[in-house]
Amino acid sequence: MNGPLNQAADRAPLLQVRGLVKEFPGGGGFSFGGGARTIQAVSDVSFDLFRGETLGLVGESGCGKSTLARSIARLTRPTGGSVWFKERDIAKLTQAEMRPLRKNLQFVFQNPQASLHPSMRAHDIVAEPLRLLNLTRKEVDRRVAELLEQVNLAPEHASRYPHEFSGGQRQRIGIARALAVKPDLIILDEPVSALDVSIQAGILNLLKEIQKSTGIAYLFISHDLSVVRHLCDRVAVMYLGKIVELAERDVLYESPRHPYTKSLLSAVPLHDPKLEKMRERIVLKGDVPSPAAPPAGCRFHTRCFRREALCSMEEPALVAGSTGQKYACHYPLGDR
Repeated sequence: MNGPLNQAADRAPLLQVRGLVKEFPGGGGFSFGGGARTIQAVSDVSFDLFRGETLGLVGESGCGKSTLARSIARLTRPTGGSVWFKERDIAKLTQAEMRPLRKNLQFVFQNPQASLHPSMRAHDIVAEPLRLLNLTRKEVDRRVAELLEQVNLAPEHASRYPHEFSGGQRQRIGIARALAVKPDLIILDEPVSALDVSIQAGILNLLKEIQKSTGIAYLFISHDLSVVRHLCDRVAVMYLGKIVELAERDVLYESPRHPYTKSLLSAVPLHDPKLEKMRERIVLKGDVPSPAAPPAGCRFHTRCFRREALCSMEEPALVAGSTGQKYACHYPLGDR
């Protein structure tokens, strides 16, 4: 693991998310109920993130991972709840009040080509955040050179445009830009999903090296549980806007308590062909319900292979088990 998680109880969290909600208007569609329904993209999400830690956020497409990340980073304003960072509830701040804190909280996007200005050289892209620090041109040039070296790019790359780089190199530039102002936390939204598998390992190893040398914290969003296992210390599993399980990495992968987590893990390929052939694959039936009309009770019960009558009537709370593993399930795995 990357950080001393056994000491987590003795440390103050770097980031505290409490009851976070993000809703969107349903649009102009007609509804027999008297108006468009509200889309509940994120619903009552709470967790802590510590310095030097990587928290993985996983789930199917559309479960609210990216919306949660953007709400935390204040790229979109939360509807409700709180986000405590640097001893301030940034969910309540105006854009002007938020601006001084931007350097402490950076974002790396999924598509490196779309997130880099095509008309700017790599030097200027990496240097752009340094405007916040009122540095001299010489100091900026020296800092950019250090950052390019930190992400394993050569000095001559500074004069090139984004289209002259490979996908992996472009993502390295995006990481260098995020590191420029020495943040405490970087949110990484599917940072390797657009890259070839052969390139992904290099980016993941780079992120681990940077964390080891700087003590930075990551919130790492991915749908690939193999990637998450390689990088993350703890893992939070989201379904339809809610966290349904949260645990240390090895505990979650070896002993999942929520049926949804179990189904996700069953889809991860194993390296041993014999084990892959023998193991049980859990295929969920039905489609993910609409976030505009989530099911009553447990949101997963319409697809769950362990559902009982209670599941459709009462929403389970996210509770901690004896190992500290949190899960929101009336009938968790291992109980029967």
